[in-house]
Amino acid sequence: MTSHDIEKGVAFQQRNRGFRSLWFLVLVLIGIGIHMRSEIQQLLPATGYAKLDAIFTPYCRDYDAVAPKVGAHYFSKIETMLHDDSFKNATAEKLAGAVRIPTQIGDDVPNPKEDPDFFAKFFELHEYLKQTYPLVHENLKLEKVNDVALLYTWEGSDQELKPAMFMAHQDVVLVNEDTIDQWTYPPYSGYFDGEKVWGRGSSDCKTLLTAELVAIEELIRDGFTPRRTILLAFGFDEESSGEKGALELSKFIEKRYGADSIFSILDEGMGVFEIEKDLFVATPVVREKGFLNVQIDIQGPGGHSSLPPSHTNVGILSELVYRLENDPFEYNIENTHPFMSFFQCVADHSKSLNPTFRKSIKKAPFSEKYKKEFIGFVEATDPMMAFTFKTSQAIDVLNSGIKVNALPETGRLLINYRIDFSSNVDEVINKIKKHACVVAEKYTYSVDVAGEAVLSPQQAVGSLNILPLTPRNPSPASPDYRDDDVVWELLATTVKDFFQNRVFVENNSTQVYLAPGTMTPNTDTRHMWNLTNHIYRFQGAVLPKDGLKVAHSVNEYGLMSTVLQSAAFMYEYILGADALDS
Repeated sequence: MTSHDIEKGVAFQQRNRGFRSLWFLVLVLIGIGIHMRSEIQQLLPATGYAKLDAIFTPYCRDYDAVAPKVGAHYFSKIETMLHDDSFKNATAEKLAGAVRIPTQIGDDVPNPKEDPDFFAKFFELHEYLKQTYPLVHENLKLEKVNDVALLYTWEGSDQELKPAMFMAHQDVVLVNEDTIDQWTYPPYSGYFDGEKVWGRGSSDCKTLLTAELVAIEELIRDGFTPRRTILLAFGFDEESSGEKGALELSKFIEKRYGADSIFSILDEGMGVFEIEKDLFVATPVVREKGFLNVQIDIQGPGGHSSLPPSHTNVGILSELVYRLENDPFEYNIENTHPFMSFFQCVADHSKSLNPTFRKSIKKAPFSEKYKKEFIGFVEATDPMMAFTFKTSQAIDVLNSGIKVNALPETGRLLINYRIDFSSNVDEVINKIKKHACVVAEKYTYSVDVAGEAVLSPQQAVGSLNILPLTPRNPSPASPDYRDDDVVWELLATTVKDFFQNRVFVENNSTQVYLAPGTMTPNTDTRHMWNLTNHIYRFQGAVLPKDGLKVAHSVNEYGLMSTVLQSAAFMYEYILGADALDS
């Protein structure tokens, strides 16, 4: 087992459940109201009134719709990308062709330089991209980083402007051979039914990869030449760890441009959600939870099973598991939490909210009583979504013993943590250490953490060794509505213009708001923090309610409206970013 085994399994489950749960909880929250400023003075002492304006910056401002100041033919192209059937069919075939190349990976991904044969399908995909997007490959410089990661550079004319970067990943998760007969269409068929392309990777993440290349291809076709350099960065092991793909890309880009050198990064993440008729909320993910795997090894006396101690090493490890699972992490229900901002934005603008839970939601960030009420509702509605608000702990593996009549001398426990924004790696390790010391002291065992002794009885009969693996604190927060920030402003005003004036142009009553979001899984952007603090995990499209649940699963599909909107949004975003002088 590698250090990424737990991350892989938990990420698969949490990514699907997290997206699916978001929809379920949002729909339930249509029965929950909140208008916070009108009643907040009931909650705070008089001394807190002066802070109201700072605390209650609107969760989702009604941004102006700002279109880039460019020629009319660019907007005609956006119209074509969104609504032309011939363009849709041609783009569907581009996505389908990529899906037909099974660039699948498991947990253990070799170094390309040591096992190039493993990546034969990736090299096939590279050739396919070259043939499918000729203008991209004629006009952009393509560099292969660590042999398989792709970095496209569209050099801008103004070297003073920071490059804008767009990410996706080439790899897809494995197809379970036992489920192939459950697929409506073969998993690598790329079948197009007129609205959806079916197959592994059609949703995660070849939809986005296709959209980004289509956007650049069309900008070149339309005669656009950038002032601001454009980068496309495609890793190849995001579904494992990103350490051989995205991490190497990050090092390569930082060496060339320097730290904090990128204008913005857009990558896979959330999108635009339909809350109710004529109400949509866009949710760029501004933070990712932290990550930690912990390995705990036990070593103690063995012997014959006919003469057992009161607690074997299996029992001692089990007692530690019991203590850990019965001491859950606290919820983080604060106004600064991105997910609270999202739900409060929904509540602020929905016209069909049921007032039943209104009081508990609007008072939750300021009152323990109402915090418990709100959490109780979330847990009862969808326990998986509750983990968005706290550190999650998953006891995934417990191994010990080799024979039924031999006392186990060793054992191993593997735990996965997704760390909330209010916490950090050290806090999680300290909590584990606390419980390990209680158990160890009871049985006269020693404890060390990463090789450093923390409990050393004089006559220890065994040991507990705690080893943190792949520790990563929560990501920095990207600027959002609370900040006077040019990139967030560009993103927000582009979202407003793109969706209200282009996607929903025929419906004047449609309202689109923007609120920061978060999600439980991680993306390749975890390796890009040194390049910029403007990282937005956002796919500029209305995401299908029933499509998210099949990513990584049987009958995965990509909705063509998602691909086309993502491509057209990126097209407009690039035009807007290019006009900025900052």
